[in-house]
Amino acid sequence: MKGYKINKMKMGMRRQQILSKLIVVLLIQLISVNAQSEKDSIHESSDDASSYEEYSYDYDEPGHDGNDEGERDGEEESRPTFIPQFTTEAQEFKVSAQYTVRLPCRVDRLGSMTITWKKTDMNGKNLEYLATGRHKLTANSRMNLENINDQGSTLALDFVTREDVGYYICEISSSPPATLRHQVSLIVPPTVSILKPTEGAYRVHAGQELALVCRGRGDPSPTIKWKRQKKRMPDGHNYIEASQVIYKNVTKAFWNVCL
Repeated sequence: MKGYKINKMKMGMRRQQILSKLIVVLLIQLISVNAQSEKDSIHESSDDASSYEEYSYDYDEPGHDGNDEGERDGEEESRPTFIPQFTTEAQEFKVSAQYTVRLPCRVDRLGSMTITWKKTDMNGKNLEYLATGRHKLTANSRMNLENINDQGSTLALDFVTREDVGYYICEISSSPPATLRHQVSLIVPPTVSILKPTEGAYRVHAGQELALVCRGRGDPSPTIKWKRQKKRMPDGHNYIEASQVIYKNVTKAFWNVCL
């Protein structure tokens, strides 16, 4: 009976030892599993970080700053805008040949802006640059700049000829550009002539109608008048202002003068 109790006690101790070993093994496995999970988690985090670094953007590089557009807008808004006001008006200058004409271009305040002088023909074509700022661009020795200061300049044309006829444009380099346009035309002395038949004199029969035509040329265009030598016109006036005069019933020879 005593031996049976001893064996029973030994078996109980062995069971406890086996359970202890099993518990230790289970603990070791749990620790291994946790360690592997932490390692995997760290590896995934590392991969995510690498991926983020791979696809990250460097916002310090030009063109990738999200605030660039806003900064540009701010710069445009802060850019000063100023359009000068002309203190001279556009004019038409009628000049006699070989005379001098001066074309003024004055503003209230020019500042850092530049004046450019240009020329076109009377149809607005054949654009030619004459001067910009203080620099003359044309080779025409008869054209010069005068009175250059912070309020504009004056373009002088000496010994005007038919080649100088046209539009002269003063352009300020503001935004948008401001322009002033002068017109230069040449005064042409008037000339008149009566349209005559090839034989030089009109020959009509008594009682016929006679029409006389006079042409005038010049700039400005001349005013044409008819008068008779030592006699009044058929309507009783000393002269008739017209390019054509008609006699309904010619009775005798007479002289008419076109003025």
